[in-house]
Amino acid sequence: MRICILFILISNSLFSQISLPTFQALHNDSAGPAPPPEDPNVFQCSQYTGSASPYSSPDCSYTHGCSSPSSALSNGSTTFNYTGAAQNFTVGGGVTSIKIQAWGAQGDNDKAGFDGKGTGGGKGGYAEGILTVTPGQVLKVYVGENPNCAGYCTNGSPGGWNGGGMGNQYGAPGGGASDVRIGAYGLNDRIIVAGGGGGNAMGSYGNTGGDGGGLTGCNGKDQCYNANSGYHAGHGGSQTAGGAKGFTYGNTPAGSFGQGGGGNSYHNAGGGGGWYGGGSGAGHAGAGGGSSYIGGVANGCTISGLRTGHGQIIISW
Repeated sequence: MRICILFILISNSLFSQISLPTFQALHNDSAGPAPPPEDPNVFQCSQYTGSASPYSSPDCSYTHGCSSPSSALSNGSTTFNYTGAAQNFTVGGGVTSIKIQAWGAQGDNDKAGFDGKGTGGGKGGYAEGILTVTPGQVLKVYVGENPNCAGYCTNGSPGGWNGGGMGNQYGAPGGGASDVRIGAYGLNDRIIVAGGGGGNAMGSYGNTGGDGGGLTGCNGKDQCYNANSGYHAGHGGSQTAGGAKGFTYGNTPAGSFGQGGGGNSYHNAGGGGGWYGGGSGAGHAGAGGGSSYIGGVANGCTISGLRTGHGQIIISW
């Protein structure tokens, strides 16, 4: 009997010294109320390598045809800023050629992760080119939106206007693309596109979204990766396909034609809009940026990651 009592006392003493893990961590932020406790199923980065995966490209840079934007033409110009609706440009008398310069919108620049890192949605991409026109012709101009969750994002936070992917709790929405359309003014009628940036992840380990393209959008950033089941980032869109989604939760789609990936599920960050949208990221991983497009213009060029805030388009002649 004395041996049994002694064993119980020693066991209780040992267990009282063990600090059990807790997943009920909360953001401390004076700018707004703390969100609900994070899902314990994704609060597990210590089990992974803590290094960037092969999919992570936070410092990627894509250029095609130029290394910086060129000057507007000298006879006149019109600047279009974000309004949340299509805008018209009517070609003036005697004008037969115009220059289009387009910047996509940045992904949501939201809260940092629990580790204090990862603020910043991917920057919008840039595209320019020359279009042959006729006097009186009407072009439709779409300028992308830099979304803003106004505090912590919630499930179903809208993506940036013109193709930005939906954001969610701990995953910010993607930025909208900027483009110009002719003819029937549908997605297939875009003659130039500047890709939007991907949303950032702000869970246990914060990571930035990928920049808008370039002919290819940049992948999001990640740092909590395992080759078998790690939290890898969303991919950037390309000229032929949407960016693959990262390690996401729920039935979240990849990027698609004109639309960044993102679904109404905890943690998923939204991909940037673009010719093809970037893929959603989740569980400590940023979303991919959308691709730009210059296939409908002459002397086209494109550069990734130049724009913060809302997009913009300048037409000159």
